[in-house]
Amino acid sequence: MPLTQPDKKTENNQIDCTEESGGTVNNDSLLVIKNTSRESPGETDHTSVLKSEDSILENCEEKGVIEVQEVPQLKLGDPLKLDVSPFDVMEVALDSSQWEHLSSEARHQLSLIPPGYQPVLHQVGGHRHVDGKQGFLQKIGQSDILLKPLLPGRKGEKELAFYEHVWFNNEVNELTTKVRSFVPRYFCTEIIHDRYGAPSQYIQLEDITDKFKKPCVMDLKLGKRVWDDQASQDKIDREMKKYPIQETVGFRIIGLRVYEVDTKHWKYIDRHFGRSRSSMKEVFEGVLQYFSQGEETRYEVVAPFLERLLEIQKWFEIQKIYRFYATSLIFVYEGDPLTEEEKCKVDLRMVDFAHSYIDPKGSQVDTNYMFGVQQVLSFFQTISQQYP
Repeated sequence: MPLTQPDKKTENNQIDCTEESGGTVNNDSLLVIKNTSRESPGETDHTSVLKSEDSILENCEEKGVIEVQEVPQLKLGDPLKLDVSPFDVMEVALDSSQWEHLSSEARHQLSLIPPGYQPVLHQVGGHRHVDGKQGFLQKIGQSDILLKPLLPGRKGEKELAFYEHVWFNNEVNELTTKVRSFVPRYFCTEIIHDRYGAPSQYIQLEDITDKFKKPCVMDLKLGKRVWDDQASQDKIDREMKKYPIQETVGFRIIGLRVYEVDTKHWKYIDRHFGRSRSSMKEVFEGVLQYFSQGEETRYEVVAPFLERLLEIQKWFEIQKIYRFYATSLIFVYEGDPLTEEEKCKVDLRMVDFAHSYIDPKGSQVDTNYMFGVQQVLSFFQTISQQYP
């Protein structure tokens, strides 16, 4: 969801919205969001600009922290007389408990976001700005592309090698062609400089949530074990301590974000909730929360997810090229369906390949990851039977 960042200012404290500046330039109507919650003598008003379809706006007014004014279509070079702060937008985007516990590291990471870019608020797993890490970015006006920071060292090399092999390998066969339908589209890498000029390398990936109005997302990390063959004993010990029943369950809940229709708010559950599930029953109940939209439940999306899971399982039963560790399944369904077709609109992809191996001469199937797929499949089959 678009968040504009401060850009070049004129002497009159205006934001330059020229094409070169990366400011707010598009053909859509914009909204001016003025934060009124922190007005005090001598304090500068903070204001931000968002595209009008942004779901951030749904609960802003009722929180009493903003005033909303629609702005007609802007043209290149049109100045906005605003003092823009990304923190105000984040404050109304997060619930009060999230905002109150936002660390200094998180605020620092948000302050580094360069002009013309925005954090990805529907991200539920991996490194995130709100966790004090260098999180995913999106270029304003390009909601179909995710920019994922390339991890340093061996992790980044492995992830990039995987995407390059899947999408640009000349030796195309049935197995490598099929895996493309299970992972986001990869485009290229890109160097992006933060607000102070420091460069970082990012991977350009398809944003699979872009075709959803209210994407309800769940991230499950799969496998009996989530460390690769080169992991140190210290790393193994830490991962086992992190979630002792991973070997039995075959996956763990990394996070989920669900749109609650009755309140028009977003429910967010993070990795700490997932790690606190200490039995099969508790894990099952945790997964059920993904289908709860407040007063409504969405069990009709289980069937299309099952079809997708069966496709992935079938592929894992024969593929011997790849080894996956600490890779996730990302589930997405439409949280605000208006038609019967939208009620069953889903997507399911594999993501995170920093611990993946490519072995073209592989002689055995990936039983570690396949066990996780089978366990998730079993959970969804049970849900389908209990809540037809």
